[in-house]
Amino acid sequence: MCLAFAHSVFAQKATAPNRGPDWPQLNAEQQKILAPLKEDWPNIEGPRRQKWLEIAKRYPSMTPEQQNRLQSRMKHWASLSHDERAQARDRYKQLKQLPPEKRAEVNRKWQEYQNLPEEQKENLRKTHPQPVPAKPQTPGAGKPQAASSDKPQAAGSTTSPQPGNADKQVQPPGSATKPQPVSN
Repeated sequence: MCLAFAHSVFAQKATAPNRGPDWPQLNAEQQKILAPLKEDWPNIEGPRRQKWLEIAKRYPSMTPEQQNRLQSRMKHWASLSHDERAQARDRYKQLKQLPPEKRAEVNRKWQEYQNLPEEQKENLRKTHPQPVPAKPQTPGAGKPQAASSDKPQAAGSTTSPQPGNADKQVQPPGSATKPQPVSN
């Protein structure tokens, strides 16, 4: 019986995913750099934790502008709900699947949008509202879960809009809350 118990404990440890270090196990510098993610750290899976730690390792070699952009994006990412993060990941995957010429066009339109005055951006947001996603139908589907892919995005990357709307709107990395339409 002891042998069976020991085997089951070993099997659980062998199949349990590597969670990576918990927050208290990070050194002071890592905690400072990754501070915007502190509250969500327990929900981040091991592979995502490792990616964030790799970014924290590169952080000191970044320019001050890159560091500020990274901190800003981490804060925004941490403020998103689980569903909003999932939507952002889906749009990112969709963009990556576009042919290079289509991605270049989306990036060009995003840059055009970025150069608009804030007033014009707000007008475009009002005239092109983002569709509200349908509520989950399965029991427990709307409950927060551990994020499956807390993937940091490279500086300057963009996320894609819903399929078939690539020419109409583009959203900034991690932005699932406000549409960012681009005028033609």
